[in-house]
Amino acid sequence: MLTVDEGDNQPLTLSSVRLQLPFYCLRFFYPANGKLRLLYGQAGLEAGRYDLELLAPRLVSLSSRELTLDQESTPSALPEKNSVQTRVFWAALIIAVVVVLALLVGLLRSEMPGEHGAS
Repeated sequence: MLTVDEGDNQPLTLSSVRLQLPFYCLRFFYPANGKLRLLYGQAGLEAGRYDLELLAPRLVSLSSRELTLDQESTPSALPEKNSVQTRVFWAALIIAVVVVLALLVGLLRSEMPGEHGAS
């Protein structure tokens, strides 16, 4: 049973009903001996953008084959937030910024006119 609220409009006469279920597929292009890994579930990532018009000539002549996914696994090598590598990275970045700022201040002081006894 399907109930449709037409509001102020006249009721539609429905003679037949057909249910459409969209079917989505993923198509990957990769080297014949390559290994695939499907990554998903990270909410902060943007959706992929594809220009299918550029791929259309390649897709027309290719045959497809169906693949099955392996069982879902969780990544085991996620870096910790306070790992040694992270600390070294931030320490090097801070040192580089301090050195660049010191060089900039030194250059600006040497270029300032009127401070070396010119009256």
